[in-house]
Amino acid sequence: MTAIVDLLAPAIACLLGLAAWRLSRLLGATGNPFVLVPLYGTVALGSLLFLFDLTGLAPSVPAILVVTAAALLLTMRRSRGAEPTATATSVWALVAAVAAAGRAAALFGRGAIGWDFRYLWGLKAKTFALTGATLASWSAWPPNAWHHLDYPPLWTDILAFGIRLGGAPDRVASAWGALLFLALVAACWENCRGLSRPIQLTAAAVAVAAPVVLQRWNSGNADLAIAFLAAVAVGSLHRATRRSQPDRAALLTLSVAIVGLCLTKNEGAALAMGCVVGVAVTASRRSLAIAAATFAVPLICWHLFLAQHGIPVEPRNMSPSAWMAAAKQTAWWLQGHVLSVSSLCMLAWLLALAALARRASIGAFVALAVWCLAVGAAYATTVEGVVWQLGTSFDRVIAAPLPGVVALALAASSRTASNVHRDPVRPPTA
Repeated sequence: MTAIVDLLAPAIACLLGLAAWRLSRLLGATGNPFVLVPLYGTVALGSLLFLFDLTGLAPSVPAILVVTAAALLLTMRRSRGAEPTATATSVWALVAAVAAAGRAAALFGRGAIGWDFRYLWGLKAKTFALTGATLASWSAWPPNAWHHLDYPPLWTDILAFGIRLGGAPDRVASAWGALLFLALVAACWENCRGLSRPIQLTAAAVAVAAPVVLQRWNSGNADLAIAFLAAVAVGSLHRATRRSQPDRAALLTLSVAIVGLCLTKNEGAALAMGCVVGVAVTASRRSLAIAAATFAVPLICWHLFLAQHGIPVEPRNMSPSAWMAAAKQTAWWLQGHVLSVSSLCMLAWLLALAALARRASIGAFVALAVWCLAVGAAYATTVEGVVWQLGTSFDRVIAAPLPGVVALALAASSRTASNVHRDPVRPPTA
């Protein structure tokens, strides 16, 4: 019974996502429901909770349940063209599903124990849920300044929502982690859509073995949410910008992922900005307007919220001499971590970017290049000391988007993918 209570928040998100997915089908969009249902649901629930933050009210569980039920009822009808098509389940897909389900069960069973979860994400979520405090009232109290008050609210809010429903903080976080892990595996599989099953299975294996999943000390953090949203974003960006005519379904998915990235972490907002630049370089003005709007609206709302309540943002050192010193210290730090997880992740990044540095994948490559520059700038301008920042966060930051990036690089490197990119209208011949 306790496990069921812990799973209530992700289940409600999936119901919201199911309603949104059904609505998108009624409007003619297509896509993998194992990716879209958790995507739409997580972003929709996080956005609803963010609206409560903006109003200064504690989230109302009955109100969110009413919205969920209403959304499901409004999408119960189906048009004839929206009927799902039958698809054959291959042995490869079954293997991927079994492996992912086993790993998800293990993630849920062990609970979240990460340091940042205990003293940052989980602590804030538990405070909001059990005391009825709002994000504004809690963040405005000066002793809480060390809790990274300018971090966007989605992850904290959805954890707090699960605790309000009666779940234990560590189990609620692990329940969300299990859902997002399954969604990440599906997103990596989807990034190799149209290719052979062994390639798709390899992409799924990349997600199962990702450092952001395997490193238990990171459990309960927002990085798994970033990993999923990033995988969806780069894959959707690739599909939305590889044709002369916009892919409306991919553009819709990209827009939702951009909103989620902006509301989850600052480095997520950096990747969202990169996606907008990638659209600007490769797609139509209409696509750019949609992507830019979905990036600007949540970001502006969040920073207006910070300004309105006097919540400080993290200070930055804008001295060029400090940047040079940070670069030297970074080179020294990297030299001492040649055989670490960080160096392996950097090698994977270099290989993936090399595979994406081609005309067919230029949009994704530009987006990731912008993200890399933004992350580098964040470390160069830190006031906490770049060596300390690197030691406490670098492996997590660069590992989070990596599964989706590697999966897309596998697709870009495939001979079949090359044929598809040359002639996207006709499928490759056998």
